[in-house]
Amino acid sequence: MTKEELAPFVDYDNSIAKQRLVYKFNSWYIIDRFLLTSLFVLIAAGMLYAGYEECSRDNNYAYLIVGILISIWLISSLVFLNKLVVVNGTKTMLKNREDVRKVFAHFYNDLTYNYNSKNVIRDVVPTKWTNGRILTVIFDDSNNKIYFHRATLIRGSSISPMSGWINYWKCKNLAKYFQELQAKIETA
Repeated sequence: MTKEELAPFVDYDNSIAKQRLVYKFNSWYIIDRFLLTSLFVLIAAGMLYAGYEECSRDNNYAYLIVGILISIWLISSLVFLNKLVVVNGTKTMLKNREDVRKVFAHFYNDLTYNYNSKNVIRDVVPTKWTNGRILTVIFDDSNNKIYFHRATLIRGSSISPMSGWINYWKCKNLAKYFQELQAKIETA
């Protein structure tokens, strides 16, 4: 699988407008999203139904509570799967790009910066023996905002739907470090 298939092209304007990572539509994206959403809805419904049946039979609420917790986790992962973390940049676009590279270098030691363009930086690390990742940063010059996104690649080099909210919190840490770096340089 090529790196282009792992990380389909980003629709820059729609991503900024929706504050979600929006890919340019292709057959991979449409099939993947449909199957993923269908699978999660079926699993959540199955867990809730099994918990309800067990609860009505034995008045044992443990299965129902576990089913509710797993369903919440699945649905929240879907919600946060393509959510962007927005940060206000305090400098010019060139300085913001340099600071983003410093942030990435602080957290990751195997960067290749695939897919650099004027407004998007992407780094794709395919799966080998461990999970891979896709880091995406979008720069909005008109509002001086930076949008962070991280996705985890799992076996078969597909995006992991289970780690949507975990990746969102990792992006929050990237954004926090970015803001600290910009504040530290401003005061120096």
